[in-house]
Amino acid sequence: MSDPSNELRAEVARLSEQLDEAKETLRAITSGEVDALVVNTKLGEKVFTLDGADTVYRIAIENINEGTITLSPEGTILYSNRYFAQMLKTDLNRIIGVSVFDFVAPDSRNLLTALMGQDSGRVEISLRAADGTQVPAYVATKKLQLDNPAICVVVTDLTEQKRSEEIIRSGEALKESEERFRTLSETSPIGVGVSSAEGVLLYTNPSYELILGYDHGELIGMKSVNLYCNPQDRDSWQSKMKDTGVVRNVEARLKRKDGTPVCVLINASPIVYGGKQAVMGTIQDISELKALEERLAAQERLAYLGRMAGTIAHEVRNPLAVVDSSAFYLEKTLKDAEGKTKEHLKRIRSGVTRAAGIIEKLLEMSRMRQPALKPVDISAFMSDIVRAVAVPQNINVISEGQKEARIMADAEQLHMAVTNLLRNAIEAMPGGGTLTVNVKKVDSQVEVSIKDTGPGILPQNLGRLFEPLFTTKQGGVGLGLALTRTVVEKHDGKIEVKSLPGEGATFIIRLPLCVEG
Repeated sequence: MSDPSNELRAEVARLSEQLDEAKETLRAITSGEVDALVVNTKLGEKVFTLDGADTVYRIAIENINEGTITLSPEGTILYSNRYFAQMLKTDLNRIIGVSVFDFVAPDSRNLLTALMGQDSGRVEISLRAADGTQVPAYVATKKLQLDNPAICVVVTDLTEQKRSEEIIRSGEALKESEERFRTLSETSPIGVGVSSAEGVLLYTNPSYELILGYDHGELIGMKSVNLYCNPQDRDSWQSKMKDTGVVRNVEARLKRKDGTPVCVLINASPIVYGGKQAVMGTIQDISELKALEERLAAQERLAYLGRMAGTIAHEVRNPLAVVDSSAFYLEKTLKDAEGKTKEHLKRIRSGVTRAAGIIEKLLEMSRMRQPALKPVDISAFMSDIVRAVAVPQNINVISEGQKEARIMADAEQLHMAVTNLLRNAIEAMPGGGTLTVNVKKVDSQVEVSIKDTGPGILPQNLGRLFEPLFTTKQGGVGLGLALTRTVVEKHDGKIEVKSLPGEGATFIIRLPLCVEG
């Protein structure tokens, strides 16, 4: 007669193996390692692949001061924002469906062709406007791996930068007219700085000071290397300038006066200033461009995860349910089992619960519809949500600000987004603290801020908080804030976070107010 204890241990081992297989499937899905799945069904093997994705950034792309186009692999323009058409001095309807090479100067076509063959990259080229003039541009590309392959292209107009460089060259040639050089350079929208051979700043124009948040004259005498988040970045392009005589389109992160980083594009060359050897550099704020690139990458990843989850959720949930119910049965049956057996069963059920939670989050993304907008009093809306959220007794809640502010919103979607933020704030204060919710009108927008007095967020994590699957919480999935940002942006809004270690965190949502009348 067989030993029941041995049979039960064998059953536990088999269930653990099934759970490991389910976990591995989910890991492959969330890490983006699979493009399709083969699933055994009653009708035989079935292949599940990816479908098309929603585009949630059209409004943002239409309003940035960068040209943005989408190309077919052959170079046909499938989409263009208005700014790109303005750069080419033509109508938008004369661009769509046309080959991008029709707008590229002949000597730049090989450069663009080579760039389009890469997964991503950047290069400086010359475009040809409708009136025949040359438009210097910095082009960044990224291949999009969707149903129909396409190439996303972001184009930065370098006309003003080139004009600034010409101004500097004129200043060198006309040393006796330094006053004229300063007058011209100080009207440039590009940051212009001159430093000595030792790296001490001798001159900065107003745009340079504005980009870095300094008052007039504050930068003079400062070591330029101290403006870099990573001083090695400056050493790197300085070495390059010694080898080639010039530095073109080097990306770097500089520090503003308040300590926050700013992404810039640097161009530099040696000059004679005041009769001595010096280095002239221009800086252009490309924070908007970098943010757009990051959002495009994040959106592509979100769409991938959402589509895959919607396709295979049923196939994964069924075996998980079997594992969970079997483990539950064994827990009830083995009441007198040894502690180690009980611990393993507990771990199995905990793993199943976590896996099911990941699936639910992924399904929320795949089901995310366009918001059904209706008038909502955001002040009353926030008060209702705060009352509905379970707040521990050791946390003091302060609600303040506007008594009435109406927006157009999908109450269900916005409720999910705000609840995510409130729960995160509460979880950041396990030992108690103060939760402050503020609603106020700012021009044509309403600002909703949720502030906690927790430990704050490390600077290196601030830029990654809204990335799918990024989390700093033990046992977290990393999808809550990604979903929150998706909801806010579908409402034509923006979300940002401000935090310093030890001083808590503040999440701010900005949404457009209802247009009166």
